[in-house]
Amino acid sequence: MFGHGPPPRMLVVLVSSSLLMAGCTLFGDIVRALGGLCDQPVFEVTTTEDTFDGLCSPEDCSLRDAVSMSNTCSGTQTIHLPAGRYELSRTGEGEDGSRLGDLDITDSLILEGTVGAAPPVSLELAEDGGLGWAYINGRRSDRVFHIHPTAVDVRISGVFLESGRLVNDLSNPRGGIILNQGGLHFSDGLINHADLDVAGDTGGAPAGGGGLFNEGSATLVNVQIAGNFTWNGADGAGIYNGGTLTLDQVLIWGNEAQEGGEGSGLFNAAGAQATISRSVFVHGGEDLGGAIANRGSLFVGESAFVNNSGESLYQPASGAVAEFTNVTISGPGGGLWNEAGSLLLTHVTVSAISSRPGLRSGGTTRIANSIIAGNDVDCSGTPPTSLGNNLDGDGTCGLTAAGDLSSVDPLLLPLPRGAAPVGVGPGLSMSLVHALRPGSPAIDAASRAVCEPADQRGVGRPQGAGCDIGAYELGPGDVGPAELSTPFLVPTPLTVATIPPTAPIGPPLATFTQNANCRRGPATLYDILRSFTAGETAQVDGRSQDEPRWWYLLIPGTSNHCWASDTTVELDRPGDDLPAIASPPPPTATPAATATPQLPAAPDKLVVSNQVCNANQYTVTLGWVDVANNETGYRVYRNGSLIATLGANAEGYVDNPPGSGPYTYGVEAYNAAGASGRPTVEEEGCLF
Repeated sequence: MFGHGPPPRMLVVLVSSSLLMAGCTLFGDIVRALGGLCDQPVFEVTTTEDTFDGLCSPEDCSLRDAVSMSNTCSGTQTIHLPAGRYELSRTGEGEDGSRLGDLDITDSLILEGTVGAAPPVSLELAEDGGLGWAYINGRRSDRVFHIHPTAVDVRISGVFLESGRLVNDLSNPRGGIILNQGGLHFSDGLINHADLDVAGDTGGAPAGGGGLFNEGSATLVNVQIAGNFTWNGADGAGIYNGGTLTLDQVLIWGNEAQEGGEGSGLFNAAGAQATISRSVFVHGGEDLGGAIANRGSLFVGESAFVNNSGESLYQPASGAVAEFTNVTISGPGGGLWNEAGSLLLTHVTVSAISSRPGLRSGGTTRIANSIIAGNDVDCSGTPPTSLGNNLDGDGTCGLTAAGDLSSVDPLLLPLPRGAAPVGVGPGLSMSLVHALRPGSPAIDAASRAVCEPADQRGVGRPQGAGCDIGAYELGPGDVGPAELSTPFLVPTPLTVATIPPTAPIGPPLATFTQNANCRRGPATLYDILRSFTAGETAQVDGRSQDEPRWWYLLIPGTSNHCWASDTTVELDRPGDDLPAIASPPPPTATPAATATPQLPAAPDKLVVSNQVCNANQYTVTLGWVDVANNETGYRVYRNGSLIATLGANAEGYVDNPPGSGPYTYGVEAYNAAGASGRPTVEEEGCLF
């Protein structure tokens, strides 16, 4: 009765009682028709609109309908997603049937996006969806995908996932873009621009995974994880792994676990296992584990860690185990901190680390055929156990085993300028390695007993009389590192799409019609967070629950929000479909001022919210939260020198720095009583 294929696993059809009592054959006709739809070899999505009726026919099929029907049909369905921008506009929480909010996948599925003719060199979205690619946008109201435990084989390729947001979902505080509880294989795509903020008691449930929360099995190949944030101590801004994770040719950059969270790029939980190869971690946040925080089992090979503000590896748990083989750790950001676990380094190069040691250890650290040199301090804490044939530059690593070279200059070349990972070049390759200069004492000085068959780039070892110490093997005629033939999808600074007014896409854009204040809540009794001038614009992410209408605006250059009255702005499209945002508690009365002025509070959450680095432009955008209520203004410093004085309530500044950096920025509030504390943030510099 269901045609030639297997029947739908579950089918709910509403038929009026009068038709049933009349013995009408309509029910059987509907079942047969739906059985035929399940037999389609491919579910072809025909619209970018986020509609839902649960049916996917060749004539009418939304992405949400395709996922829902795939869940209903037995077996593995294939969904083809043409190029375009797919906005998940049907908002709602706590629903696992794909009708509202995120797309729930409960059965095995193949989702094939449309891969452009070449990897895009910019994330700016063209009207066709962005250089022939398929984008799925969570509209900052929910995650994009929830893959349930029953979905044991989900394969997604050629899709860019962006703008997920999870705020105070205390029952399920996981995954700003993807929550995977099943089996996921994701390739040739992007996970970008998510916020996960959990300010409350989760009842012991793990919270985190701004881009991806994995507690099943996940494999990512040729994927970017970029620009994701967690707040209030949530871990893993890029990825939280609580299961089994494999990364191959993955670029993880610009993610930040704020306010005490661990693992800006990756948090690997106790009991979890992560295997990483041919991947790059760059520009991670300042908190514990700017690239990786590991409490489980971790293997990293043929990869690079470059300019992460926090440690490239933070390992705080005694049960944690990590092995790094053919890996480059380069500054000026953080090095390796094995606080309590077990760490093995083989053919690793750690160099150019500033403000922190190259290797800090309190646990069990073993090193073989590795270079730790050219850092402010090479080693601190418990000296590593040398397995032989290692080299340090300042004698602080306590190297005394056979073949060790202590207090020796390895004659390393800097990272190639053409390998700058953000906004530069047609592709990012494994050229992120410190090459050996001819005559380096590391050449032919490694132990043959533990010599790897190839170096970080895949060049065979040995190339000479013996293997070389470190991640790089110098071959005949080498003048620097070679590049892999397979490029990464390379990000440039994120930009906002130009949307035609006749076909609005994404959250509405508010334009201020007059000079106006934007406040902490939807009423004039709340403090002012930002002042806008007529003509300025801001993204609208929500609306007030009550009248008169106020709009919940994303403050440009930050991840923070403020409220603007409907009387002061015009929207480029109606905002009635936006989520209703609860008002914050009203402010308490401020005590009467005393004769002695008080120092203002220091700015909070200072970040580098954007960087533009190319042949024509070098700008750095700073953002912070104004928590003071008595400041005269703000002062901005670069490398300790005052560069700007701003008015009260400022929450951002755009600098055009000289030279190539890197720079340390500081911001302080001031009034007649003096200046507040001055938090700082590191900016990696422009290597173009």
